[in-house]
Amino acid sequence: MQRRIREIELLQLKQVTVIHRFSDQQVIAPEFARQVLVACGAMKPFNGWLEREIAN
Repeated sequence: MQRRIREIELLQLKQVTVIHRFSDQQVIAPEFARQVLVACGAMKPFNGWLEREIAN
């Protein structure tokens, strides 16, 4: 339990970056906006989990 608390404290001091790379072809494609929404939606569960872990 003590180790978990320490790990949570360290997470609170860090920035978390999630990256999804898009090719040039994807960026100029007509469906690019939808691809961005899908990529952002994929990050939501991780972000929710991280917020819950830091809060506990």
